[in-house]
Amino acid sequence: MSTGESISMHYDSKNIAIAGCGGLGSNCGICLTRMGHSSFTIIDFVEEKNLDRQYYFLNQVGDLKVNALSKNMLSVNSNISIKEVNRKITIDNIDEILSECEVIIECFDAAANKLLLAEYALSKGKYLVSASGICGLFIENEVKLHKYNERFVIIGDMCTDINLGNIPKASKVSIVAALQAEIALQMISMIN
Repeated sequence: MSTGESISMHYDSKNIAIAGCGGLGSNCGICLTRMGHSSFTIIDFVEEKNLDRQYYFLNQVGDLKVNALSKNMLSVNSNISIKEVNRKITIDNIDEILSECEVIIECFDAAANKLLLAEYALSKGKYLVSASGICGLFIENEVKLHKYNERFVIIGDMCTDINLGNIPKASKVSIVAALQAEIALQMISMIN
């Protein structure tokens, strides 16, 4: 039995939500699938940009992100369960979309969306893995885990912001996404 099979057998009933299927979310989804997790809710809405760091291919340009990520994850493991949500999360629909998810991985660009997700997750007692400060090149020891409590972790350098002229690079985005995947599985293991 592989490690992935072992994880899958223990946590199949635990749903991980990936809120945002861009650079972080697409890489995180593939990492979690390769690590053996098998129950997901993936949420995003249509945007056409950023192939430089997102886990998509030229033949997927024009596809909905949730459909493209679903196909990529299923090509790694066809035995996983994915709920696709092609909608923007708002205050009015957040509970409907995320109520059944035990762990939420925040992969949004906009600070307002990050705040909405954090307020929801913390008010509902859900586990949340967030990212902040992932632009620019990866420099050793810049990316850190900021653990606020057992249910809330932020990964990043906490300062590089795309709005300040920094550009997200595939290397740093991939590192943060892999860390988000790892932390999410650790959180899943704490759920009874």
